[in-house]
This record gives sequence, structure tokens and C-alpha cells, in this order.
Amino acid sequence: MAEDPGERVLLVDGNQESLTGLGRRLGRRGYHVALAGNGADALQLSRSQPFDLIVLDITTSGGDGIEFLRRLRGDASTAGLPVIIATPKASGEDLVSALAHGADDYITKPIDLDVLLDRMRAVLRRQAPRLAVAAPISSPALPVPKPQEVPLVLPSKRRVEARAILDGRYRLDQLIGGGSFGAVFRGTQLAEGRTVAIKVLHPDVAESVELRRRFPIEGVASCHVPHPNAVAVYDAGTSDGITPYLVMEYLEGCTLDSLLRQQGTLPLPRCAAIISQVCDVLSYAHARDLVHRDIRPANIFLSQTPQGEVVKVLDFGLAKLLHNKESVEMSGARNLTGNPQFMAPERLTSEPADHRVDKYSVGVTLYLMLAGAMPFGSNEKNIVKQMRKQLTQTPRPIGELVPNLPPAVAQLVMACLARDPAGRPPLQKLQAELNRYRSGVSGTPPASEVAGSSPPATPPGSPLQTTIAPSPLLLERDLPVLSPPSSQALAAASSDDGRPVGR
Repeated sequence: MAEDPGERVLLVDGNQESLTGLGRRLGRRGYHVALAGNGADALQLSRSQPFDLIVLDITTSGGDGIEFLRRLRGDASTAGLPVIIATPKASGEDLVSALAHGADDYITKPIDLDVLLDRMRAVLRRQAPRLAVAAPISSPALPVPKPQEVPLVLPSKRRVEARAILDGRYRLDQLIGGGSFGAVFRGTQLAEGRTVAIKVLHPDVAESVELRRRFPIEGVASCHVPHPNAVAVYDAGTSDGITPYLVMEYLEGCTLDSLLRQQGTLPLPRCAAIISQVCDVLSYAHARDLVHRDIRPANIFLSQTPQGEVVKVLDFGLAKLLHNKESVEMSGARNLTGNPQFMAPERLTSEPADHRVDKYSVGVTLYLMLAGAMPFGSNEKNIVKQMRKQLTQTPRPIGELVPNLPPAVAQLVMACLARDPAGRPPLQKLQAELNRYRSGVSGTPPASEVAGSSPPATPPGSPLQTTIAPSPLLLERDLPVLSPPSSQALAAASSDDGRPVGR
């Protein structure tokens, strides 16, 4: 059964085959589609007919996509019309230019229809008050075929709640965190009576039938990072064929994000103790060609154990598993995995990215821990404006905010923020420098001193143990200061809602 959104969409692309093909696919989803092969025709159509959205190939017809966008924004009758640009993956310069001229979102080519539909729904929701209500679009609109198709949405949009039983094996006992990707519950493995943390993906995240089919098979293996500074995953499944979930170890403690919201800044020895362990697990992962892609305070958990505080890096592998793409950047501006404030420039522009994106994110995180502010100042509510700021401005030197910071540390922090990935220092170098300032910090043993430098044993009856990083609980700013960090029982909860932590 096809969707019937009824919105009017203008497609602009100089490639007639691509234009027609995409138009027919959107038509099958119930959209009223009009086509334009160049910017001039598109401008004429947009001025003469009501549209709810434009999808623009930025390289269309000799590269006049930017000129079309500029003229569209300069005309009072079309200035507010939302535009999603389609751009080749490597064309970072085109993307920056398009964002600067007012594009609302972007998608990389070749276009994934599911991703485009998600981007369109998001933009149209934001534009709902001004959606056009006019007569159907005349020629060159395409006819709307009515083939039988599998819906993109789940059979049920219900969200799993406490007391639910997953696959007859796990009970959800208490909601302990949540975000845009999923909710995390303290739960019980019924056969053994063991307390676990269970991350359940929201239905709108798990729309893909293919994802729900793959999740029980790949959920554990895709997140395999056996290291004492990563969270262990015991199982993965899809309850009733609808709801993907991960079963993880249950932790006591709080996130670095919640600690920073309460205390503002941390002294250098405390920062060194935390980030040194982060560098340790990332170096381990990078040596095995694994890239995290979403290092930020919300994904760093401060676990309280009998041996003292142990840092756990969260969300290894989950983003790539969800998108099932060679690169998670295929998801466009709205669904860039994580918080753009912590993302390297090459991730924002969908250019080829490697392990050096993690170095950048570590640098931003350490900057925030020491200075209590973000390198590029306050957060922009508009994600496109935030991306533009990070792609065009120079970060403020941390030495101006923290005058007493040792010069070598300040230099390494700023080097991590280099726009050119080649200028970012090895994590081992940053870790070695930070270790010089760790003395006197109790309860924060290096990873090599935790659990005998080996991953914890797999609980009896559990599948192959690996580690994953489900995002932690995002606490509110007005909570009281915790000393020591919260003894509240937290699992690796989810705060992947993208809310900034910058002041």
C-alpha cells in the first residue's frame, strides 16, 4: 500500500533519467511531483505554482544549482520554500556553498529513497504551518501510479513500555534513559534473574524491514570491541519481528555529560584521568580499523566499581549498524549521527572519513571539560547554521579561556581541532601528555589496571560477549551537584537526541 502524503514536490536535476526515475518513485509514495531539468525552469515553476518542498541536485545543468538557490531565497514569494540539496559525496565545497545560500538539509548521491523520504518528512514537519493548499500541479507533473508496496513505517508506532516481555526472555523493569534513537531500561534476564540494561530502538528509527531482519544476526557482531573501557553486549534481537533491542551490562554511575552539566568544568588531573582511558579504548579500536564516529560527553560513562571509577565509552558500532552504509554520513543533516558540535569537518561535509574523526571529537570534549565552553561558541538551534559555523570559522584558542593550562596540553587540544585531518596528533601522544597530570586522582585507574587488562567474562548462558556504546542518560542542568558522581543506578542509556552541552 502506498503512502498518501499529498505534498507537492519539485525535483530539479539535469540528468533526465535520474529525474524521471526519482519522480516516479516519489509519485508511488503519494507525492505530487513536478520536474525541472535546470535552474531557470525550476525558478519559473516555483514562482507560478505552489510547492511544499524542492529537491535540488546542486550540480544540475552546468552547476547552476547554487544560482537557482540564491535567486529562490532572494524572491519574497519563494524565500521560505524548503530546499533539500542532493550532492555528490565528495563535493564538500558545493555543500558548504549550498548551506551558506540557505539550503535546509542535504542528502548525498546516489540517493537512497528511504533516507530522502525521512529527510522530506522532517523538513515538511518543520514547515507544517505554511504548507501550500492549492489546486493540483499542472504539467509537467507526473501521474501517480498505484502499485502494491510494503509500507515504510512499522505495523505499529507504539513505543515499548516498562513491564513488557521481549521474546519471552527479557523483562523491561524501569525506564532509565531515552533519546531520538531509542529508550534504555533496567531489565531482567528471566532465565537467570540477572539485572541487565536493555536498549530498545524507537519504531521510527527501525522502519526498515531489512534492518529488523538483520538486527538479531548483526547486533552483537557489529559492535565487537573487547576492551575493559567499553560496555559489554550480551544479546541482540527483534521482539515480535518489530522492535530491535540490545542487551548490555548494567552499570552504576553517571555520564560525563551529566557531570559537566552540574560542575561546569573539571580540573586538569580529573580530565586527564578520564580522557586517558578514552584514548586507550579508541587506540585499541583504531588499530583494528574500527571508528567510533560519535565521541562526546553523553557517550562517556563514569562507572563506579569496587576498583574505583572506570570510564566506559559507549555506542561503538551502533550508528553504522543502523544505517547499514559504507558511511553513516549518508543520512543527511538532520540525521548525522550524534551532535554536530563534536563532529569533524569531513563528517559534516560527507567527505571520506577515517579514525581521525575520533581525534577531533576527543579534542572538542576535552576543550569543553577544561574550559566549560565549546570551541566555536554557543550552539546554534538551527543545525545547518551550526554546521556552517564549524566549517567556516576558527575555534577560539583554549589558552584564552584557561590561562593556567600547560602550553603543551593547550597545543595538543587545539591540534586535535585541526580542520585538516592530517594535522591532528596521534591519540597516544595526547594520552602520554595527559598521563603526566593524572597523579593524585583517586578512583580512576588506567585501563591496564582494571580487571586485569582483560574483558569481563561472558555471563553463563549468554551469547558471545562484545562491547557496545549505547548512549547514556542525559540529565537536566538543574540537578544538584553530585559528589562523588551519581550513585544512581544507570545503564548505558540513550541521549542521542543531539541536544548540545555547550554554554
